[in-house]
Amino acid sequence: MMRALAMAVIAGAALYPAAHAAPTACDRERGERVFEKCAICHAREAGAPSPVGPSLHGVVGRRAGTLPDFGYSKAMRGVQQSWTVDALDRFLTDPAGTVPGTAMAFGGLRDPLDRTAVICLLAADAGASPATAVGASGGAHDELARTLQARLDFAYGAVWASGDARRFVDEFLTEDAVMTGADSAQAWHGREQLVTAVGALMNDVQAVKAKAVYTRRLARDAAFQFVVFELHGKDADGKDTVSTAKSLYVWSRTPHGWRVAADHYSFAGMDVPQRSRAARED
Repeated sequence: MMRALAMAVIAGAALYPAAHAAPTACDRERGERVFEKCAICHAREAGAPSPVGPSLHGVVGRRAGTLPDFGYSKAMRGVQQSWTVDALDRFLTDPAGTVPGTAMAFGGLRDPLDRTAVICLLAADAGASPATAVGASGGAHDELARTLQARLDFAYGAVWASGDARRFVDEFLTEDAVMTGADSAQAWHGREQLVTAVGALMNDVQAVKAKAVYTRRLARDAAFQFVVFELHGKDADGKDTVSTAKSLYVWSRTPHGWRVAADHYSFAGMDVPQRSRAARED
């Protein structure tokens, strides 16, 4: 069993190679230029008053919606994740799409180099290493684990709660992702199949808590995790249930941040609600 899992991880790493190298230093001039768009609403200097939005001094690594004495929108308070480099990159790409209901009236930065430059600038302002801010050295193990856990928290928090399977697939999985089950001969691949599979589970599982118990980098832009899930749903009689599942995730770092490229899950030997099991086998 473990040999088969190891072979699956190695195969996943070969299928999803490193392709998007990060720059090795901040482009401060570019970051300053890009931040002019942000400065209309945000300050970035320590202690400086912010015109409209919250101060961005120290935003890298800060928990979203937690700056004291600022009136965040309900949507932002509900994000429940820290502003890691990847989280900021996703948000700045499409603020309204990433956090629906945000009060931030900004269309986003479409150029990934603009996003990298301004995030690196903000990290440097707070005293972080520019190289670490853009992930030039690949980051420490703990940072990778925190980054991927933040992705899990967001996907299985705000996105799962929305009930939008298409959004979950589009924001959490790569375009060529594949999902397989240890207790099923079926494999799901392609956007429509994955949306169908995720949608069926969303119908029966109202809330999910995902916790990575092991993280390992495979290459610069590839990693795998063992993840344990706590599933909150209802049985056939409408009674609340709590069950568990587990997955082996192969992650790939894309221009839009870390995404899951392969998911090998298992409910074997676990007390899964009957309705969820039926949905999974359809």
